[in-house]
Amino acid sequence: MESRSVFRGTDDSGADMTAPAGDGASTVAAPPAPAAVPDRAVPPGTTAPAMPLRIAAGASALAGVLHYAAVPEHRAEWWAAAVFFTALAAFEIIWAAQVWCDDRRPVLWLGVAVNAAVVALWAVSRTSGLPFGPEAGTPEDIGALDVACVAAELVTLAALLWLLPARRGRPGTD
Repeated sequence: MESRSVFRGTDDSGADMTAPAGDGASTVAAPPAPAAVPDRAVPPGTTAPAMPLRIAAGASALAGVLHYAAVPEHRAEWWAAAVFFTALAAFEIIWAAQVWCDDRRPVLWLGVAVNAAVVALWAVSRTSGLPFGPEAGTPEDIGALDVACVAAELVTLAALLWLLPARRGRPGTD
């Protein structure tokens, strides 16, 4: 009796998966079990879940770019505000690059502290006005760039606060 194949092909590794037909009964080789899929993507050499880490870094970089865009306007109003926005933008971009490569808790908590302080400062400047500067006590207008920037800072905060509890007690994360 001639051998017939009921299944022809190879698996992902290139191994022959051809199954010969038996005496009237067809047999098919079972494909190999799929490789285990991790429940979250973790880049090699890191311990933090990649998604919130990347979101925090991207949102911080965006906030930094938006703060740099606001420097000329603030320079025209008050030199100290321009210096503050320049320093803040530099911090946000450098922090984003740092957290992309270094996910230790102190780096993450620094991002939480700075972003929370900046969001609070923005809220005060838009409601009652800052207590110093050329327009002390006068609330600033809310603009599209302001809203986009504070939204990026809030996304950074949310991603970090989502990430940090998951890292509590993990060896090598402090």
